[in-house]
Amino acid sequence: MNVISAENISKSYGERVLFRNISFGLEEGKKAALVGLNGTGKTTLLNVLSGRDVPEQGQVIIPGRIVSEVLEQNPRFEPDLTILEQIFKGTSDDLQLIREYEYALEQLSQEDTSQLWQSRLNELTRQMEHRDLWTLETEAKSILNRLGIRETDRRMGDLSGGELKRVFLAGALIRPADLLILDEPTNHLDSETIDWLENVLSQRRTTLLMVTHDRYFLDRVTDVIFELSGGSLYRCDGNFSVYLEERARREQMFEQQNEKHKKLLKSELQWIRSGVQGRGTRQKARVQRFETLRNDVRTGQNRELSLDFRQTRLGKKILILDRVTKAYDEPLIRDFSYQFKRGDRIGIVGPNGSGKTTLLDLIAGQVEPDAGSVIRGETLNVGYFRQADESMDSQETILSWLEADRRVIIDSSGKEVTAAGLLERFLFSRDRHWQPIGTLSGGERRRLALLKVLMGAPNMLLLDEPTNDLDLDTLMVLEDYLEAYAGVLIMVSHDRFFLNKLADQMFSFDGQGKIQRISGNYDDFVAFRKKRAPGSDEGKHDSSGKRMALDSNRPGGRKLTYSESLEYASIEADIEQLEAALREADERLVQLATDYQALQEAQALRSRLEAALEDKMVRWMELAGKAEEGVR
Repeated sequence: MNVISAENISKSYGERVLFRNISFGLEEGKKAALVGLNGTGKTTLLNVLSGRDVPEQGQVIIPGRIVSEVLEQNPRFEPDLTILEQIFKGTSDDLQLIREYEYALEQLSQEDTSQLWQSRLNELTRQMEHRDLWTLETEAKSILNRLGIRETDRRMGDLSGGELKRVFLAGALIRPADLLILDEPTNHLDSETIDWLENVLSQRRTTLLMVTHDRYFLDRVTDVIFELSGGSLYRCDGNFSVYLEERARREQMFEQQNEKHKKLLKSELQWIRSGVQGRGTRQKARVQRFETLRNDVRTGQNRELSLDFRQTRLGKKILILDRVTKAYDEPLIRDFSYQFKRGDRIGIVGPNGSGKTTLLDLIAGQVEPDAGSVIRGETLNVGYFRQADESMDSQETILSWLEADRRVIIDSSGKEVTAAGLLERFLFSRDRHWQPIGTLSGGERRRLALLKVLMGAPNMLLLDEPTNDLDLDTLMVLEDYLEAYAGVLIMVSHDRFFLNKLADQMFSFDGQGKIQRISGNYDDFVAFRKKRAPGSDEGKHDSSGKRMALDSNRPGGRKLTYSESLEYASIEADIEQLEAALREADERLVQLATDYQALQEAQALRSRLEAALEDKMVRWMELAGKAEEGVR
């Protein structure tokens, strides 16, 4: 039996047709995901199916006995409600009884001597016991706690965006439902919580329809994939791996069909031209056939995102964090040191609110440390892809916002590309360039923000939850680009697939200010965490014989020798002298621009100074590490 059915439904946004005459049914107990490019209408389709929007034609059918719960991308709420009040907001008798009980409890705590409220609480307690609702309230608090929400009496208006999403996810999971419709349920969840949610949804018999771009989640939870593309809906019975195989076959068949269309089109084009030159009249039917073929080829072409950007040259000295500390009410980063190297590909994980974004802000120079220092190389050019770009004005047009920094870039082949041309490469057609940013979907905004970051030719990329809201096609192209990226890559992400593919070391935040370094990708981090769990042999070596975990990149456990102490006392002055000499060498290079022989000698001197400075910096970090270990 179908829990939900759609019959010939259509929806447009202005002149854009999102979907046209689509029909499908989802059977009881199925776990389905809806995928497709950003801006194709996935969230709109969920809204139509859940009754939050209406189709222009057709109908959605949900049998009367089916109870559904919906997690929206941007849920509405009453700011003065407490978290528990929001959770139990609903129309069923059970939820109403729980709300009355919580209200009576609150009133009694404010008026200790009120016999009226005490009597009311006793009666509500009896009803709660009779309906066995204590387990529902206990489960609610347990799920909230598992999602990182522990103070259930906080006002909804005081919560962050991520906390709001988790509260509404908890509400959707707690309230009894036959059908769950979830829009991006894994956004704002850490990796451990995503694992937990996978298990919860896999074990429940509830029918599920969701939009998510977490590929492990898709592969482990779903047994049906719907793809929304070009206004049509395609169904694949199977998980994400099966869907990828079926899609590859479908696209291959399409390419073969398109090639046939192109050959026919070429033949018809020759006939049209000869008709113009050789005859005064044309056969109307063949002209119409030509137009039909041309339109089929145009509309059938798969759009593919193109990432082709130059990178600024990266010098030997990149960036050094020296005993950095930062706190906001609670300590987020304590005494952390690291010297970034060419080729670093660092994944950052940890609980929500543990300081991951703060570390990126420190690296980007957007905040200053409370203690310690951040030392940046002269050639460093940081590109920061934030979770939300505050510079985006919903009223500004797409093209004018993008052109605010630069109108033209040089791509990797040396070719000039305009901002308008880049927009087309990023799947924003020309007819949309002068539309307001407010007309974009959440994923399209993220894609536009990514384009602006890459236009700056950064040699260090900071990515804060880059996979949130980006569609699967964009993610695959982005990953392909990042695999070949020659700069330093630093990623805060809860997307396990993304980190496994791109990271070669992990920074793990413990929530108390300590950052631990683990060699390897996300799976290596999970293996390390299991070995460090109670009852395991802590600090084991991995299969290659290397230690799996390092608290920092300092050598530890030895004190400074006498000669090293003297070296450590003078090394900072040596570094300052080398930096000054390097600045003088740069000035001399400018002065000798027309003297070829002297210029060559000056360039050689500069190279020697730069190498010496790098060696001194490395040695300084080694000595600093030993000095710190010696006082512990």
